[in-house]
Amino acid sequence: MKEIRDNTPSNTKFGHLARHQFDLHDPAEVAEMIRVWKCYGDRPDITKKVRNWGVLMALSSPSLPEPVRRQFEAKILAGNNVTAKSIADKAATRKTG
Repeated sequence: MKEIRDNTPSNTKFGHLARHQFDLHDPAEVAEMIRVWKCYGDRPDITKKVRNWGVLMALSSPSLPEPVRRQFEAKILAGNNVTAKSIADKAATRKTG
């Protein structure tokens, strides 16, 4: 998928090619993959420690403030367990005050 992304500057065309080549039928799923790839495609230090797709999706969420994202990344790098729920809870707390 990285090779397709690198050679396809148009998001629309990339989405079409990715769905076709990898038999993905949900454009939202492709969009989530793109978002995770943009945040963590060059971060094997994170992706090797996080084995849960939900955690990577939550970490790459545009609603998660950058300082909070960095805090969770530091926990992951320190070997602590981070869950998608803990990330979502922190993001929700930030939104409500």
